[in-house]
This record gives sequence, structure tokens and C-alpha cells, in this order.
Amino acid sequence: MLSGPSLNQKITSALLHLRFDSYLFCFDIKKAFLNICLLPQDSIKLLFLWYRNISKGDYTIVGYQSKRLPFGLVCSPCLLLLGLYKILMLDTEGDSSEVKELKRHIYALLYMDNGAISANDSSKLKWSIDRLGLIFEPYKFYLQQYVTNNTDIQADIDKDKEEKTPDEVKLLGLQWNRIKDHLLTKPLKLDCKATTKRLILKSIASH
Repeated sequence: MLSGPSLNQKITSALLHLRFDSYLFCFDIKKAFLNICLLPQDSIKLLFLWYRNISKGDYTIVGYQSKRLPFGLVCSPCLLLLGLYKILMLDTEGDSSEVKELKRHIYALLYMDNGAISANDSSKLKWSIDRLGLIFEPYKFYLQQYVTNNTDIQADIDKDKEEKTPDEVKLLGLQWNRIKDHLLTKPLKLDCKATTKRLILKSIASH
């Protein structure tokens, strides 16, 4: 199976592109890979064997066929980015110039299934957020995990939630204090008693 070209930016470049404007709004595409339907000729190549019904003790081997793009295939990142390229860059017929610019902006800040919008003005950021559903939902791409360093917009997002968004959240592998607008690395607390390769790897993986 071919992986296809790497369409993601380097993680360092992606982080830098997020920080050009004063306000940043981040979101995640819910079950992004599973939103991509495979063509029959591709689906037939992803047959796999599994037990019929483990919970009922039926260990008969049966074949299953993937109809959606699975997470973890070497080609999955490329296919996801190609799908998002179609949504954001190709399907622009009937869009206003402002929406076209917003779509290009979103695509430029994408990293896998993590999306973002940045702006220097609160009203422009709010305008952009209000149009996200119109852009993604026609393709059954639903968004989640809304986080921003604009306290007024975050308060509006959190008003119906039982648990409010914490001040410190994850941003592309780093810790982002959205109130102070600082990026931090998570401190490591490794097990000093780890004296074998297995224990050392276990200690690292625990973070």
C-alpha cells in the first residue's frame, strides 16, 4: 500500500503559522478518517479476518470489509488531506470572496484533523466561527473541542457546558495556556528507578 505524498506541514511550521494573529480558535474534526467513504475497488482490498461473536463465544472466523477509511493506514493521512483540499479549495462555486478566503485560511492552518482560525479582531473571529458549520457539515464533517484564547467567545461556547474549558489545553503536542497565551512543554517526571529498556520505555510512554 502506497502512503502517498506528505501533505501535512512540519509540526514546527504548523505551530508558527498558528501564532501570527492575536486570537486563535482551534477545533477538531470528529472521526475525520471515518467520514471518508471508500470506493468499492478500494474497500475490497481492505478485507480482514476476525471472530464472528466473541461475547457469545462464537470464534468462527469470518471476513469483514471496511467501507470507511480506517485510522492507522499509511495512506490515511494523505487521503484525509486530499478530502479536505476538495472541501476547502476546490468546492468554492457559489461562495463569496470572504468565504473563499476563509476556506483558504483554514486549509493553511490544518494539521491532520486539527483545524484553526486566527484573527486580530474579535468580530472577524466570531464571523469565521459562525461559518464553520456551513463549510463542513454538508460533507458530514462535524466539529468538536472548540478552544480559543478569546475569553468572551470561549465563555459563550462554555455557557451550556457542565465542565468549563480549562485554562491549559493541548495544542499540537504542546501545552497551551490560552489565558496567558503561552506555549509550554509538558514537564517529564521519569522513573529514576527504571534500569531496564522495558521500564524506561514504560516511564516515557506514561507521559
